Amino acid sequence: MKGNRVIGALVGTLLLAQVSCTKSKQIDSLDGLVTWEAVEASTEYIDPYVLEEWEGDDAMPSCKVDIKMSYPTFSDNNYTEIRDSLVKSIAQRIYPAPLEDFSKEGVRAHLEKYVEEQVGDYKLDLEQAKKLNFDVGSYSVFSREYEYSDSITYSEHGILSLISKTIEYSGGAHANQFASTLNYNLNDKALITVSSLFKEPNDEDLLDLLFNALMHSFEVETREELEYKGVFNYHALEVTNNLYFDKDGITFYYNPYELATYSTGPIELHLSYDELAPYFTNEYKRLGKHGE
Repeated sequence: MKGNRVIGALVGTLLLAQVSCTKSKQIDSLDGLVTWEAVEASTEYIDPYVLEEWEGDDAMPSCKVDIKMSYPTFSDNNYTEIRDSLVKSIAQRIYPAPLEDFSKEGVRAHLEKYVEEQVGDYKLDLEQAKKLNFDVGSYSVFSREYEYSDSITYSEHGILSLISKTIEYSGGAHANQFASTLNYNLNDKALITVSSLFKEPNDEDLLDLLFNALMHSFEVETREELEYKGVFNYHALEVTNNLYFDKDGITFYYNPYELATYSTGPIELHLSYDELAPYFTNEYKRLGKHGE
């Protein structure tokens, strides 16, 4: 009996050790673990009155919504927890309503609800315009467009970077285009922010690195000269959360109007891991080694 108890204890110890190793196993990359698929939701709505009254060669006023979201399908069911966390992070950036079903079908329903809300808001705007005696059947300005797409740009060293691009038009000379990023710690199952990435996100020396990169990009020697290059809002430069990782370093992304005129376009400032190494928190000091 004593021998059986000893064997049982050993088996139990081995099982606990195996579970512990499984839990502590670190994910370096999703490559080979995940197949990325697009979950789509789209529609085009044209007001019945516009259909009846529209004349002319211009595009008929309508509300177009087109969403394509990257969805991770894991080959191993043991990664369900990270899938759910990652899907929630991506989907709720598009539409922040609660999400409880993380399957493709659940995400599609989530996005379709957002599409319905967009069309509903458009209908309310048209009704308001009619009450103000605007002829909504005569002006193409009464169009709304919303287009969203995203792509995975990096998956190494336990970090996933995703960039989404959004195009919105609600009247005016041109549509507005902007990009936003999502950075995800695959092992902590949490979003990466500048507060978790850097010891002091407002460190003046760190900000100086960005200013130097900005001045180099526009070939000027002083910050004041940036204004003559269209970077009229250079003083608003900050260590933004709108960043993404690559094999060499981190790119900080600033959309049109944040720092410069629309015609200047987006501004991307890249700093190497080696440059950033002194500012990383303990969690991300390991990145400095990849820049060596």
